[in-house]
Amino acid sequence: MRSSALLLLLLSCNGPRQDVRWAEDFVSRLECGMSLAQVQGLTDSPVQPTNTQARLGGYWVDSKWADVWLDLRDGRLVSVTSGRIDGLTHVRLSPKKDLCTGALTFFVSLAWVERLQGADVYLDGKKIEGNASSGLIFEVSSGDHELRVVKEGYEPVVKRLHLDAEDQGRQDILIASTDVRPTSRP
Repeated sequence: MRSSALLLLLLSCNGPRQDVRWAEDFVSRLECGMSLAQVQGLTDSPVQPTNTQARLGGYWVDSKWADVWLDLRDGRLVSVTSGRIDGLTHVRLSPKKDLCTGALTFFVSLAWVERLQGADVYLDGKKIEGNASSGLIFEVSSGDHELRVVKEGYEPVVKRLHLDAEDQGRQDILIASTDVRPTSRP
């Protein structure tokens, strides 16, 4: 009885590693311009359309512990994002890789406290959202970035990001109550 329980434990621990290796191998064989049929020829798992994670790509390949999302334009593969289960409720995403240029992009999830409802959000000096509600998800390239959340009556809240290939593909930024200070009046 004990040996079968140990075998099941070993098999369940090895499963995630095999899935992650499968995803890494699959992604390494993808090339810019491949058709959906060519992509399907690289895996035994079905390549299926997705509506739930359209930001990541219009198609995905699902495995138990690791998934791959594919973005096609005009029927040709242009970018890929992979993800693996990390803990009980989290998926660790890779940066989205443009297979044609090699460029990496990241998803930034920005959330803030109620006092900043209706704020304007700037990325690198450009307004990306005006009169925003409590949060926002947007895509940024690798490199250095400055986020600025501005609302009348409060000091601007500034967050700096440095993103590169070693970072997760999704960055969660929370502006807490302690970050929000009323504008000082003379």
